[in-house]
Amino acid sequence: MEKIFKPKDWSEITIEQFSEYNKALHIFKEKTQDLNLELENDCNKVIIEQVHLNFKICEHFSGLAEEEVYTLDIAFVKDYVDSLSFITEKHEPKPIKSFTFDGVKYNVPNDLRISTKFGQYIEALQSEMNTGFTDKNSVIYLAHQLAHIVDNGEDWNAEYRDELAKKFKKIPMSIAYDFAFFC
Repeated sequence: MEKIFKPKDWSEITIEQFSEYNKALHIFKEKTQDLNLELENDCNKVIIEQVHLNFKICEHFSGLAEEEVYTLDIAFVKDYVDSLSFITEKHEPKPIKSFTFDGVKYNVPNDLRISTKFGQYIEALQSEMNTGFTDKNSVIYLAHQLAHIVDNGEDWNAEYRDELAKKFKKIPMSIAYDFAFFC
């Protein structure tokens, strides 16, 4: 078997990948939350859902297609997911003043939480809804918020920022986490 990509830290996971991971976790939680682990049948259902979750996580982070992932050994996939322990650790955000992505340097307002206008937040959420990412468990909105906040010295209209948000789905979570309003 060829070597499968395995991220080692937040800089190797994109917003898009993390969003898919987050959605998979919520699906798992919804399917298992009412099950009673004292009952053998329910316990088996949880185990099956955990295996399915592991394959989804492997699919989203490895870059393999779904049909390729499901050819992998269950134990290999479990080990793969277990090796991603950094995902469960608390991220300590750092102040972010700028970042470079795709060869372009983007500036973030000096005091993001104070200088961000509520209208910019609403505009980003509306852009996200208009582009089809309305899943309540998606974190793609971070790409939209980031695109509607940053600048590189040029004057951008909302349409350009919406295009930028599509590109920003590939921004590493190390940048997205430092940017995130909820950190």
